[in-house]
Amino acid sequence: MVRQDKRARLKSIVTDGTMAIPEVEGEWHHDPYRTLWVEVSNLKMGQAVSTDYGTISRTPQLSGMAAIRRDTVRLAGWGDTCRVLPVTIRPAIPQEDGNGYTPFTGVLGFIAGDREFRSEDAWFLECWIPEMDMAAMLAAYRAGEMPSFHLGVKLDLWITKGDEHTPPGYGVTWYLAPHADHASESPEVARGTVRHLSWSDAPQPKVDEDDGVPEQGPPLQAPADPAPNLDTANLAAAIDRLRSTVLQVGLCIAVALVVSWFV
Repeated sequence: MVRQDKRARLKSIVTDGTMAIPEVEGEWHHDPYRTLWVEVSNLKMGQAVSTDYGTISRTPQLSGMAAIRRDTVRLAGWGDTCRVLPVTIRPAIPQEDGNGYTPFTGVLGFIAGDREFRSEDAWFLECWIPEMDMAAMLAAYRAGEMPSFHLGVKLDLWITKGDEHTPPGYGVTWYLAPHADHASESPEVARGTVRHLSWSDAPQPKVDEDDGVPEQGPPLQAPADPAPNLDTANLAAAIDRLRSTVLQVGLCIAVALVVSWFV
């Protein structure tokens, strides 16, 4: 996403469950029922070892690019829109410092680009699942049985007033809101839970390069008449001449006999 060189510093105000942004028209509130659905593909597996803050953490992860199904994610006040974003799945492993993420936790956020560091605007969605489920996903990925997976998360995103009446099956626009305690150029992250995670364990069919439909050859044509043999042609002509000569001689003999009969 292209970085905005002049991004406004915004702050939100939340009153009785309704969010407003000074100098920005509109009202937003939470939807307690809807789920944000994404399909994640182009998967990659990785390992991370960290020694931050004097502790060691080892974390495998599975990442990919997610296409948002039906819905749209935007930044309230700024207007940035997202339909595709990177997703990372990690195991909820307790760390040596006693911290760690609760299983089935999800976080969606946006980081504004920084001109000084030449960074671009970036969206992200990260989720933590139990170790046994993470192990099953990694096993399916290593076996080549998981080209993609589906993820449903319920986060404390916002929707505009009136979108709560949108019928099920139709898309809505979700919003990340500015911070409520201070003005900033980036919104506050949305937090919540993983409601659904599914993938296929079926082996993917392999296509043999040697297998395929044979190429169609040119259409069959009737064989051409064989060229006449020169000796055969000469012999046929000689026989025709002989027959003509025999007929002429026979005719002459017949005429002579008739004439001699009357003489």
